[in-house]
Amino acid sequence: MAIGFLGIIIGGMSLVSIVGLLLLYLTKQAMTKKTLFYVMAIWGVLIALISVVNMPVNWGTQRAAAGILGCVSLGGILIFNKADNEKQQMIAYVLVTISVVGGMLKLIIL
Repeated sequence: MAIGFLGIIIGGMSLVSIVGLLLLYLTKQAMTKKTLFYVMAIWGVLIALISVVNMPVNWGTQRAAAGILGCVSLGGILIFNKADNEKQQMIAYVLVTISVVGGMLKLIIL
């Protein structure tokens, strides 16, 4: 029963991640894109937080790796706020994508 419930949670989180990232790259409107960016950046930090809390205390290296993925998302927010052109914004989008995808893989695999 509990494993089925966890499977549903992981499936839902994966679906939110996939749909959110697809919309982030396919949306044309600037305000919608900005909102999606911040939502996905916060989502990346939350995934990293869940991964860190999910692991035992003595797995320090794996916990640090999950925390670094959350910091990558925060770095994307900093770059996005300082961005002057579209290329810098795309770098921020890629950092958030790395954070979300890496965090989900870390959560599922370990």
